[in-house]
Amino acid sequence: MKAITLCKHINKAFPKANAVTYDQWTGEEKVDKHRIWFRCEGECAPDGMPLHDYWKEWHPTGFHPKLQKLVEKHGFYLENHDAGTMMACSLDW
Repeated sequence: MKAITLCKHINKAFPKANAVTYDQWTGEEKVDKHRIWFRCEGECAPDGMPLHDYWKEWHPTGFHPKLQKLVEKHGFYLENHDAGTMMACSLDW
């Protein structure tokens, strides 16, 4: 699955995730099909749990478990860029 399609799935399940393709973070013109940027610093999932927990106070992995499961199901993985920025990358990238 490409990042564009996965962003749609993520934003439907987690509206406050504001998932967009990586090029929207870097300002590049070409759409990045392998990386996702989450514009969601401090935002929570519909269940009230944080989407991104850099300090791992709420989630042992640092990511909302259902979001992580969705991303991994489609061949991507979540990673911290910094304390306020979460990214996802394709395993095929």
